[in-house]
Amino acid sequence: AARDDLADVTPGEPDLANNWGNHVLLRTASGAYVLLAHLRQGSLQALPGTWVAAGQAVGACGSSGRAPVPHAHLHVQSGEALGSPTLPYHLVNVLVRRASDVREFRLCHQPQEADRITAAPRNERLAQAIGLPTGQRWIYRLTDDSGSNEVRADLCSELTLLGQSRLIAKNQASVAYESTAAALGCFDRSGPSDPLLDLWVLAMGLTPLSTAADCWHDRPSLDLLPLGSVRRLLVRCLFPLSAACLSTYHRRWDDSAHAWLQEGNHRFYLLPGWLWQARTRAWIEPGRGVAKLELDAFGCKRT
Repeated sequence: AARDDLADVTPGEPDLANNWGNHVLLRTASGAYVLLAHLRQGSLQALPGTWVAAGQAVGACGSSGRAPVPHAHLHVQSGEALGSPTLPYHLVNVLVRRASDVREFRLCHQPQEADRITAAPRNERLAQAIGLPTGQRWIYRLTDDSGSNEVRADLCSELTLLGQSRLIAKNQASVAYESTAAALGCFDRSGPSDPLLDLWVLAMGLTPLSTAADCWHDRPSLDLLPLGSVRRLLVRCLFPLSAACLSTYHRRWDDSAHAWLQEGNHRFYLLPGWLWQARTRAWIEPGRGVAKLELDAFGCKRT
């Protein structure tokens, strides 16, 4: 439903007879309704009864109706009648800026006061570079910090009988993954430890497909780190159910490597004041994929 015939009011003189002013009411697939109100007269670009898609313009910010100043109003409601009870909601796949101009990617976000929010535009070159087509195999040379111990390691993308996409190592260690329009996400790590798979998931486990994203956060499992037997026993004793890293990622274009450089800083507080820390780096080359990975943790370096 929509209305588009009301003139903008003078600031400070709201139209109390037409509370919502010019508006567009969108019905979502879940049955909820999204109201965009106080639009500018003549700016409507979505007709009643038509479908709209993410990223499509439907109108322009105005000051029609009960609008003391020009602004955009958005809420989610339970019914199609204007003024129906509102529902809690969150925004998905957005870039959030606060005090600084750093654009933090959020898979889902409940806006806070003073947030500056924009959509996270998908970059097709990046999306193609980290695509994981079914049946493809990636072969790496895995070395330690000395460079003397080099082994061949590979990962293969497979589709299970239940229709789940999984990245599988030679020893049958595996992780499920899903690639949406906004991000690549890994989950459900299973099987034995595998140096290559664990490094790949730690460095790439959540990767937004927008090159406009400066940073983002995730909580990957601590089991992805090369803990060793003593550290692993400590974790099992102190955290018998599970433990996760506090991970912060940054990504930028590296001219020298002609690739996106994705850096991860992974922190875990075993006890107050007792910090474990690891760093990962991944080079994502257009047309080639994740070409190189590095891990630095507990004096252990892998490439």
